[in-house]
Amino acid sequence: MNHIQHFLSELQRRKVLRVLSGYVIGAWIVLQVAVALQTAMSLSTTFSAAILALLVIGFPAAAALAWFFDITPEGIKRTTASGDGTLTKPKTTDLILAGALALVAIVAVWQFVSSSPMATTTAEAVKPKPPALGDKSIAVLPFANLSASKEDAFFADGLTEETLNTLAQVRDLKVTSRTSSETFQGKSTPVAEIAGILGVRYILEGSVRRAGDHVRVTAQLIDTRTDTHLWSKVFEPKLEDVFAVQDDIARSIAGALDLEMKIAAGPRGAPTQNMEAYRLWLEAVESGRTKAYLPIDVLQHVIALDPKFAEPHISLAIAYANRAVTLPSARKDVFRVVKQEAARATELKPNFPGLHLLRGSIAFYQLKWNIAEQEFKQLLDFEPARSMGCMALAWEAARSGKFEVASRRLDEGQALDPLNRNYQIVRFL
Repeated sequence: MNHIQHFLSELQRRKVLRVLSGYVIGAWIVLQVAVALQTAMSLSTTFSAAILALLVIGFPAAAALAWFFDITPEGIKRTTASGDGTLTKPKTTDLILAGALALVAIVAVWQFVSSSPMATTTAEAVKPKPPALGDKSIAVLPFANLSASKEDAFFADGLTEETLNTLAQVRDLKVTSRTSSETFQGKSTPVAEIAGILGVRYILEGSVRRAGDHVRVTAQLIDTRTDTHLWSKVFEPKLEDVFAVQDDIARSIAGALDLEMKIAAGPRGAPTQNMEAYRLWLEAVESGRTKAYLPIDVLQHVIALDPKFAEPHISLAIAYANRAVTLPSARKDVFRVVKQEAARATELKPNFPGLHLLRGSIAFYQLKWNIAEQEFKQLLDFEPARSMGCMALAWEAARSGKFEVASRRLDEGQALDPLNRNYQIVRFL
């Protein structure tokens, strides 16, 4: 008997090939969920890269464990030293895994070929080329923090985020995702150039200056096609009323562009009246974006400060979902907390876009495809979150073999979020 046949028979007897096939398929699913969660919180691309690195490291570990140990009805036992070297006929489980592995390989190859520019090393090959979103389109640049203290930057970031969400209520107005807009934070890029890169016609920019219990907010709307200021205003609210400014800005822009708000409800006000809770939550979200880490202890403290503040519940659910991906052994307990926090957030803010993405991602991870698709489609009704919905639906379409649909969804989402590098990652995968 030659050594190759004996080695192959040992791989078969010790079920190494079966384990590694299942590992590769599971790792592919985990990576898809990781990218979806990365999109949900606009996390740095280092998050998915870290997950990929962990999965790669786990591959030889899985191979070694499969070689030396076996799972039997009596528990985990060490595999006997050596077999007789006979190759046996593959079992049904092996054939199913082989078919699933082949499908994953086909999808991966198709995605690589369809995104061939990613295989090149030139900057031009990967430079986003977003299609124009039309005349009724806008990008909200991060509001500049003009306060003496850098710690007050959270006011500016918070107002930017809330204004972006409120503008989604303007009918027929296309709003570029914050992920792309914040690329220009602190830069002196001409607004006309920014508009060209983001594929929009209008740019909203502003600044925030805090002085004690008062805040001075300036905002201006620029038509980059004519290089004119269509509207500008200075607001000087009290600190606790600063987020009411977002409604005035959105309604003023709607009037300037001859559009209408989708709803006639009164001002939404601040997401929380506890400014300390809001500041800590923004810091936690920023940690997620830059360090790919959502601090659970900080989020729990935020919830303790204001239990009715919905967004931290969603962030905490996502933080625990991330833990479920990286710590499979604790998955059962973790998912119980995820569902608990998601349910609480649903009570507080039932139509929040992040909830649909979170519930869809959980369903996708649990292989509940129909539920996942339904949740992801809900995101298409929320303009700032529409790009996230497109990416999630692209994953779902690719999973079911609808590659042309997946490509169209990616094109649609990237038009709304052209500088989001996650689209390049998804196309590559």
